[in-house]
Amino acid sequence: MPATDNLNRFTTKTQQLLGKSPTFPLYLEKSGSIFYSAASTLCKGDYYLMGYNPGGNPDSIPTSILQSFQELPNRTENAYLDENWSGHRAYPMGAAPFQLRVQYLLNSLAERTEAVCASNLIFARSHDATGTMYPVEADICWPVHQLILDIVQPKVILSIGYSDKSAYAYIRSKMGFPKEHTIPAEHGNWSVRAAHGTIGSHVMTVIGLPHLSRYSIIGKDNVIAWIRQQAGESRPAMTQS
Repeated sequence: MPATDNLNRFTTKTQQLLGKSPTFPLYLEKSGSIFYSAASTLCKGDYYLMGYNPGGNPDSIPTSILQSFQELPNRTENAYLDENWSGHRAYPMGAAPFQLRVQYLLNSLAERTEAVCASNLIFARSHDATGTMYPVEADICWPVHQLILDIVQPKVILSIGYSDKSAYAYIRSKMGFPKEHTIPAEHGNWSVRAAHGTIGSHVMTVIGLPHLSRYSIIGKDNVIAWIRQQAGESRPAMTQS
């Protein structure tokens, strides 16, 4: 796990950055969170997994962004493994379709799910994407992502979603809109997209997938092979459970 003083510096700097927003001076008090992964993932790694923003009802999930930062040093859970996302159906912990698809994707890239730093472009919670102010809120949160990029130094950012409101679209804009590479996602007219570029001193690839709440990548070997190629991944995939 990262040294406690490093975590404390990260949380302190993050609170300072988000507390200075003139547009949302009380942004830290909004329902939301930053990490879907454990504190131990705030270290150097090959991948950074990003969604758009935390889902759910902000009125019934009171945990604020500030609280999530304060609790970060003790966070050992991974949302894709250790949370119950049953909804209206009874799934075991970590076994909702969305969670299993994330696990499959990361295992296919030779990564243990619990080892990959995972977050969201926007930290405030909403029922859906229409409940956010894009790109204003992304701009507020981006300096925190820059801190994360400096620590993790990922070679690839994996974006869940690639619409005009997505981590993929935002990061590609930060790269200066480099050329896109695409492959059919083997589901309707959906595709998987990739762009290679730089953000500051970081050379990286951003890969955008259809949203994994609606798209199953499980068993799509050609798509996985293409993602591995775009990511420059040469390690063998982990055995899928």
